[in-house]
Amino acid sequence: MGFIQQFRSTNSAKGSLVLDVTDNKVGGEEMDRRKLVYSILKEIDKGNEPKYTDYDVELQFFGEVVEMMKGKNLIENATVIRGGMGNPVKMTLLNHAKITFDGMEYLEQNNAWAKTYKTVKELRDWIK
Repeated sequence: MGFIQQFRSTNSAKGSLVLDVTDNKVGGEEMDRRKLVYSILKEIDKGNEPKYTDYDVELQFFGEVVEMMKGKNLIENATVIRGGMGNPVKMTLLNHAKITFDGMEYLEQNNAWAKTYKTVKELRDWIK
C-alpha cells in the first residue's frame, strides 16, 4: 500500500468522501496530503497542469498520489508512467486530466480551504 495508510470513499448519509492518509515531510515540515489532493484537483479544474516540482515533493510521491486519485475516481485521463509494473515513477502527465463528479464533490466538501488557497506559486507553504 506504500505511503497510504487509508484512503477510502464512504457512502454516509451525506455521501461524503473521506480521505485518511499519513503525512509526508516537505522541506523538513509536515504536509497535509488532503490539501495536496485538493490543490491538484483545484489546479486541474482551473485548466492548469500541476507538477511535482510545484509542490516541492519527490516525483515518486506525487505519482503515487495521482495514482491514488485515479483509483478513487477523483480524476480521469491522468497518466503515471513507470519503468514497468511496480517500478519507480518516471513521469506524471496531467495535461489531459479532468475532474470527475467525485473530484468535484471532494472540492465542495473541502470548500473551507478555498478561502486560504491562492495559486500554485504559494502551494508549498499552504499544504504544510
